Amino acid sequence: RLRSLALCAAGLVRSAPGLELVREPEFVNVCFRVEGVDADELCAQLSDRGLALIGYALVDGEKVVRLTLSNAVVDEEDLRLLFRRLQQVASECAAVGAAVGAAAGRGEKR
Repeated sequence: RLRSLALCAAGLVRSAPGLELVREPEFVNVCFRVEGVDADELCAQLSDRGLALIGYALVDGEKVVRLTLSNAVVDEEDLRLLFRRLQQVASECAAVGAAVGAAAGRGEKR
């Protein structure tokens, strides 16, 4: 069941704009990049907001989001909801990062 969920999550990553599967899941871990967002910051934001507890990992020296599926009660609809939330938070993180970068380019401090 968990392997099936990992494959479903990998499919959701593949079909989502701004997400990139790093490797095919070997078991229950799904590792992926989120365009324009630091993996650790995204994971911290998801946790701080009480939305999800997802970690990050180093894959080939790069920090990536690592979703570990360990709850067999989770279903495909739960995964779709998780990815919608993840993309919303990633979008917000990217917007903040862009604003901070623009301010830094103008010599402003946060």
